[in-house]
Amino acid sequence: MSRIPEFDYNDLSPEAINNWIIQLHGLGLDYHFDDDPVDVVCKGSNGDFVRTFTDEEANELDAIMESIYSVKGYDPFETLVLLSQQED
Repeated sequence: MSRIPEFDYNDLSPEAINNWIIQLHGLGLDYHFDDDPVDVVCKGSNGDFVRTFTDEEANELDAIMESIYSVKGYDPFETLVLLSQQED
């Protein structure tokens, strides 16, 4: 079962994309969008580093990010910057 929030491929408005990014971030599944999700790791409960995303989730994120990057003039990093500033 995927932990990635549902993404509406029919609504690629900046507001919809921002809401999806906020949901992803709220679940603690944020990552640097330039990174391949397969390569993202986190510290596991036993101290070892483990992959953050399953193969299914990584494929899902790749497809979503491809759609997001297809929106001309939209920069998903701006949303991440705003989220990180709110945490400070």
